[in-house]
Amino acid sequence: MSKLILCSLTVAFLLLSIGLANASNDIDFHVAISGENKFHPGDETVMTLLIENEGTVSSFYLNESTAAALQLVTTAKDLRVQIEDEWIPIDVESTNPVLIGDLPAGRVVKAVFKVKVDENAKLDEYRVPVKLKYTKVTYSSASAGVIVTYSENEVDIEYVEINITKRDYDFGVKSIDSNLKTNRRGIVNLVIQNTGLNKICDAVLILNTTPPLMTDPKAMSAYLGDLDSGEAAKVEFKVYVAEGALNQTYPTMLTLRFKTTGKRPMVLTQPIGLKVTKEDVFEVSAVESFITAPKTVPKQQQSAMQTIPTSL
Repeated sequence: MSKLILCSLTVAFLLLSIGLANASNDIDFHVAISGENKFHPGDETVMTLLIENEGTVSSFYLNESTAAALQLVTTAKDLRVQIEDEWIPIDVESTNPVLIGDLPAGRVVKAVFKVKVDENAKLDEYRVPVKLKYTKVTYSSASAGVIVTYSENEVDIEYVEINITKRDYDFGVKSIDSNLKTNRRGIVNLVIQNTGLNKICDAVLILNTTPPLMTDPKAMSAYLGDLDSGEAAKVEFKVYVAEGALNQTYPTMLTLRFKTTGKRPMVLTQPIGLKVTKEDVFEVSAVESFITAPKTVPKQQQSAMQTIPTSL
């Protein structure tokens, strides 16, 4: 009986050795972005990568004894996926790299990253480098048996293409000029620009404020009309600042209501800050030019000062 078991093990070892004698394995990856690859300046969004293991093996004799070995040598073990964001206008704000674990050949997994696009990013196409770090397993036969080798920190670099472009509809504030003081009514001048790809029609800008700022109820909105892409318009608002307001910048909200060329109504918002100056605030500069250095009083003068009688 023991001879039969030993014989079976010997046959299995020979079959495994034959299957791996001249075999060579190679692990490749295919990486793509899930969904649209369009991003916009200032976006805080999610980038989802699809990773497929396209591992292959050549000169491999497949049988019942080598089937398990085939799966092992084509698996990317302990796979970690990292977006290298040093040279692109995108910052990864979530865990980077993402740990995937073992990825067998033919399988597809997702790696999800939270990203932020630079507000001043140049509108262009970019190739985003994706680093894939993993452990590779290789088999080789020897006179003493089968040798299994684990090669850690194998690295593959793949690239995905993204397009940073304008939003279809968007607006920006080119300049803010105001003279707001406490307990007074002031003027806020804004220059608004259509920064989207498309023309906007019948645009109306609304300035929404909260105490201590109060927009003139008779002039809370300004009509901009039609603006082509890139076109700018000047608007003016009257704002009252309540008594007790601090010398600081207060947050406010701009709301742009408009219609598309297809007459579809849309609303966009953007926060801005308005600076308030208190009436009793003043600046001190070059103090040393107004204050003289302290002088030492002579002892004779000190004695004379002590003899001056006080009046009752």
